[in-house]
Amino acid sequence: MTRPQYEFDLEQRAAIAHRDKPLILQGATGTGKTVTLIEAAIDRVKNGANPDSILILAYGRERASEIRDAIVIASQGTVKEPVARTFHALAFSILSMSSGEAFRETVLISGAEQESFIATLLAGNIEDEVDWWPAELRSQANGSDHDSDLMGEPLLTQGFVRELRDLMMRATERGLSPKDLAEMGQRLQERYWPAAAKFWDSYLNISAASDSGAGDSKMRIDPAELINAAIAHLKRNPELLAELRQRFTTIMVDEFHESDPAQRRLLELLHCEDMVVVIDPESAIGRFRGADPDGVIAYCKSTFGDKATNITLLTNHRGDPARFAIELRSENEEAQYIA
Repeated sequence: MTRPQYEFDLEQRAAIAHRDKPLILQGATGTGKTVTLIEAAIDRVKNGANPDSILILAYGRERASEIRDAIVIASQGTVKEPVARTFHALAFSILSMSSGEAFRETVLISGAEQESFIATLLAGNIEDEVDWWPAELRSQANGSDHDSDLMGEPLLTQGFVRELRDLMMRATERGLSPKDLAEMGQRLQERYWPAAAKFWDSYLNISAASDSGAGDSKMRIDPAELINAAIAHLKRNPELLAELRQRFTTIMVDEFHESDPAQRRLLELLHCEDMVVVIDPESAIGRFRGADPDGVIAYCKSTFGDKATNITLLTNHRGDPARFAIELRSENEEAQYIA
């Protein structure tokens, strides 16, 4: 990402100069929110801030790399650690930090690996004839020969495995337990959630047993658990948390509307006075992976309260303003247009 060739407008200059208390920077697509965030970081470095004291969080490794390169090139500063990174990269680095605990190397399992493990456990459910799954998902209810090949089993379809993994990940990001999910399913009359909660509980128990008996010190973890594991690690190690708070005196978050509840809990744990969060709930495209744009305004109000300054960028810097007045036919079309 290159620095803009236009003059910063009044609101952008105010955001760049803002210091020492939370800033909520809002603006529609094309108003220069990310460019303003980059310039705010560069301005801090040019005015004496240590680049390593600035933590910028972005969504996606490519965006983080673009922000990092722009800041390093413009400020001509030397940094020991990446200035910009994703929430997951930050969580991974936190789990890699030494503490009073016995160190366990963190190994991040892929989505494909997790789906394969889930499918294996579901196959075991079928073989054991567990009765917690609704009848229409069990082969005996469909008149199938139980001893026949497992191909075609409702529980083992790729779509079901993927949906089950997604449900477990979204529940994890929101800090729910299997018991919470079961109770929520009963309350909301979600037919499959109580059964999924029982499976999830079994999944967690088997995963823990597998880790403890793996013969090495590695902690295998999926992406949804990564953020919560980092939060738990910091809470168990207050000295490490204090060290990070002392190190990062400025925290900036690009596209904060794409964050999920777990990421927001991690941010709240690392809070500092000089914070900048960039939000535009209307442009969020990450709901399918747990983003909660609808809750971002409420989160900012409850977390920052009256301490925060709100600045809204109004000027479109991408050319003809009329192109942003197009009324799109659906949310999906709008998401594709924004992307």
